[in-house]
Amino acid sequence: MASTDYSWKIVRISKADYETIEATCEHCGEACTFNRREDFSHVGPYAGENVNCTHCGREFRIVGDTINAPHELFIFAAKEHFREKRYMLAVTTMAQAWELFFSMFAEATFLYRPFFSSSKGTRELAKLRALQAAMRQVLRRSTHCEIF
Repeated sequence: MASTDYSWKIVRISKADYETIEATCEHCGEACTFNRREDFSHVGPYAGENVNCTHCGREFRIVGDTINAPHELFIFAAKEHFREKRYMLAVTTMAQAWELFFSMFAEATFLYRPFFSSSKGTRELAKLRALQAAMRQVLRRSTHCEIF
């Protein structure tokens, strides 16, 4: 029977935003920052992912990611920029939050609400996906950041 190594430590994520998460390595005590798109196979939220410390290389497990909607993470970041008196960043970040919010609102209102309000026998998943792809294509042309 193969031996399973459970020597890793469990660490709570200390800081999370739209782009990155931060956790302190239990082995060396250094803060490690991980990018959601580059360092993981999915963008989160994370509730038990094994990572390697960016300083000592030892493995530990992270838990406790935020489950807020993406636009809320931008609002939190904007508040932080405002506190730091980085007003241009605060305004730009709030604009991105609005873009995300309105794109999610458009999908919920014009795609999911009609889909789920129809009777189960008439729901066509292929049609929903085609409409979703068309809507995302249109929204991409009218935004300043990659939303989807």
